[in-house]
Amino acid sequence: MAVQNQRVATIQREPVEKPFIYISEKSVALASKRLNGNAFKVWLYLARHQDAYDWEISPAAISEAWGIPISSIQKSITELKNEKYLVQKNGSNKNAYWFYEISRLEEEANQVLQITNASYAGTRGFSF
Repeated sequence: MAVQNQRVATIQREPVEKPFIYISEKSVALASKRLNGNAFKVWLYLARHQDAYDWEISPAAISEAWGIPISSIQKSITELKNEKYLVQKNGSNKNAYWFYEISRLEEEANQVLQITNASYAGTRGFSF
């Protein structure tokens, strides 16, 4: 053991059958840090679909599949909108959204950091 009194777990995976969920570890880690429990479950439910898949969000179906009360699903959808995982599409349909595996807030922060780092590259002072 690397550390005294550290617990060791031996993983017992189930055989993979279709359908299965394929999501990047980075996306899961970021969403689990940013979202509360039920919002994270709804995020997982949405993230399980393939890229560019159009799908109607049914609180009743999510509730039945994942055991989340419908009222909690509505709050979770609001949280996903606020955290910019669900972003309203431009156009006349007010109920059409883009779902992003990584929050647009995370992407915006990374873009600001990249611009800031590029602006200060080669100058004296602190480097991050």
